[in-house]
Amino acid sequence: MSRCSLSNKQDAFVLVIESAASVRSMLMDVLHGLGFAHVQAASSGKDALHFLEVENVDWLLTPLMADDEVNALHILKLITVHPKLRSTNCSLLLDPANEDYCLTQAFELGLLSWHRKSYVKDECLNDLQELFALLEMNDWDQTLTAAEYLRGHLVEKSLPKSRLALEHNLLAMYPGTPRLLVSAAEAEFLNGNQVVGNSLLHQAELIDGELGPHCSRVRQKFPMDTKAELTRPENVLGLKSVVVIDPDTDVLHATGEMLRAIGVKKIECFENGAKAFEWLKAAPEPDLILMEWRVPGLTGPALIQRIRQSISQQVPVIVVSSLIKKDEKPLLREMGIDDVLEKPFDHTSFYAAAIWTIQQNRSPTEEKSLERKIRRLLATGKIGEAERLIAQFTSDPRFQPASKKEIEAEYEFLRCHYQRALALSAEALKTGGGDSLMLLNLAGKCMLKLKQHQGALRCFEKAKEISPMNIERLIDLAEVNLHLDRVKEAKAQIDAAAALDAQNPELGQARAQCALQVGDLKQAASVMEGLDSVSRVVAYINNRAVSLILSGRFEEGIGLYKRAIQALPASASEVKAAVTYNLALGEARHGEYEKAKEVLKSLKNGPQVGVFKKALALAKRLDLCIEKGLPLFADQNSAAGELSIEGDGHQQYSGAAAPAVESAVQWQEILAKIEAKRGDFGCHLVFMSVENPDPKGAKLLEKMPHFVARSTIGRTEVLAKPERNT
Repeated sequence: MSRCSLSNKQDAFVLVIESAASVRSMLMDVLHGLGFAHVQAASSGKDALHFLEVENVDWLLTPLMADDEVNALHILKLITVHPKLRSTNCSLLLDPANEDYCLTQAFELGLLSWHRKSYVKDECLNDLQELFALLEMNDWDQTLTAAEYLRGHLVEKSLPKSRLALEHNLLAMYPGTPRLLVSAAEAEFLNGNQVVGNSLLHQAELIDGELGPHCSRVRQKFPMDTKAELTRPENVLGLKSVVVIDPDTDVLHATGEMLRAIGVKKIECFENGAKAFEWLKAAPEPDLILMEWRVPGLTGPALIQRIRQSISQQVPVIVVSSLIKKDEKPLLREMGIDDVLEKPFDHTSFYAAAIWTIQQNRSPTEEKSLERKIRRLLATGKIGEAERLIAQFTSDPRFQPASKKEIEAEYEFLRCHYQRALALSAEALKTGGGDSLMLLNLAGKCMLKLKQHQGALRCFEKAKEISPMNIERLIDLAEVNLHLDRVKEAKAQIDAAAALDAQNPELGQARAQCALQVGDLKQAASVMEGLDSVSRVVAYINNRAVSLILSGRFEEGIGLYKRAIQALPASASEVKAAVTYNLALGEARHGEYEKAKEVLKSLKNGPQVGVFKKALALAKRLDLCIEKGLPLFADQNSAAGELSIEGDGHQQYSGAAAPAVESAVQWQEILAKIEAKRGDFGCHLVFMSVENPDPKGAKLLEKMPHFVARSTIGRTEVLAKPERNT
């Protein structure tokens, strides 16, 4: 769903199509009377199309023009397929007696509204004022506004099946919205589904008690038999399963009852955080988690971090508590908590929180909701979907420039463009207005990747001052301190993380890193044997050893490689091979070519792919260097050739410079590749007529006109025909 661009009348651009000069003039006067500063007119659809090729139009008012070369449905179809026209809203001016046959197809193509064609200025003004009153009531949501006009048309034309399809698609977009529940109930009654209709009315009343009188009038309008009164709850929020965690059994019972009342069938309740986490690890991901912040076993600050690390970055979480301390609130933000519902609460506030959370998670419109959704998509590798929301976010004038740079920086970090991500983070911090905690943490991560350890330390420590309970950041601080040979400080950070959650899965890797650094092979091997993944440990060892070797501390770097090979479990054969290859390179950099060859022998018997193929090639180069007395590396300070094991387990060859990028994301190019999504244009992809449409409407879409988006260069000639009035 998207917000209509007509809320800012001073900046919005309006184009009127009308063949009669007197009517054109009247319509332009009406639009000026509504407060629009930029209004132009064209005498035909063809002329308007030339205009749309070079100008960005926010609102197009047009008659049907059924007999013209370019008609209104042609233009609506073009708006849905051409990225240049994505911001264009379209309203039809029709003679309802002869032209309303086209309306179902027009709404399928994203029509915003339709109005009776009038030649009286006051009538026209009143009609358009109603449109803006409706837009404002719907918070400038063009889908909900278009649905009001479409709903009225479907009722007038007695098309109950199409009405039912519309209402249920709207509920899927805006789950649990009370007035949509009432509209869906009416549609169910019209289609003879009394049980479902009455159930929807019951849920609307549960969510919004003030709707009781309206629901009663609907029931009076559609008298029900006795069976229909025995309602079964419809799942109005589309939630298949919900997990509730609270030590108060009364709260668990009340929450379960409220969830069942809106149709949730699978509700898992826990009084203990540790038991909840164990269940979550083994079960399918729930659709929503409701949790108290103070729970026994594994309390809120530790539990939410475990959930985000091990269960899901995506699942929406509502914290239901009045026990959150001031210094814990930043952690809620970092962990992507969707909402906080304070106790005690009633069913109205409970449903409001649940509806808002689910709606914003599925189709975010608010700044923080969009940021949260983008971060979740990036964290789970859904790049294409994330790029679409990033484009939406960065083009929205409501949001601050610093927040936009922050999101771009996170996108660049994911693409491994650490220098670019760091620059964007710095710009956002200087500008102000972004989330300083998130920016400091991101800058620290960029500097850690770029081996700027002193800078990373400063960023992480400042972020820790703001939010002291983030376990991942404490582990990052431990790693930075190890890079700076501050073992004591690293152990202190690990101890601080353990005090928050001694069994946190990330702690094992930090302990292994520290043990390898100080040469405690027994502890390192013991810890790594119990880890699900050793990729972060090996990534640290590789980066640390390369830094030591390139700074001339050969014995220390080579020793670190050897300890890692000894301590790695047998199950980590792939990463052990990569570390062995890097050990050979380390020996070669030290000038010990024969030792390097001995190390490589253990890799020659592997499959002739990946690291083993690289080992064979390196052995041949070493033989040639020994024979001819040549250096292996033209630049001994280059890290080219080392295999880098990143924290996600992927192997990459390091040393090659990343290609320069001119900007974080080429947003216009991304937008050009994006297909229209549900809610982008009114009811496009939300509504499809179930009853057979009038064939006259389909005929209007024959012989589609050609459309080519052009730059504004030379537009004086292109715009010769449209009339201008600003």
